[in-house]
Amino acid sequence: MPDPLCRLHGISVVLGREQDRDDLAQRVVAPHEVRGLRLALGITVRQLRAIGGLSQERLGFNAELHRNYIGAIERGEINPTLRVLCKVAYGLRVPASDLLVMAERLAAERRREQGGGEPT
Repeated sequence: MPDPLCRLHGISVVLGREQDRDDLAQRVVAPHEVRGLRLALGITVRQLRAIGGLSQERLGFNAELHRNYIGAIERGEINPTLRVLCKVAYGLRVPASDLLVMAERLAAERRREQGGGEPT
């Protein structure tokens, strides 16, 4: 029976095999790509907020966060914690996992457009 795979990164969830441990660092988002993911998350939040007709203030109220904090997330200035991501997703009425998937897809698209390709 094959090992379960992470749907986003295509790596084995069970890291018992030697090849999985060797490849892990090459398959996940590299540290230099975190900024791009953070910017993509901000764009995604802004787009979903606009689709929902929410102001930063209203989203902040729904998510129990200050509107300035929402703005900082949208500008990609901060690394929100998992707790904050869940609050923002709740405020946008989307699953947190969908928010992250949308941001990852946008980040990958932007890397391709800039000639950076996909992470290996």
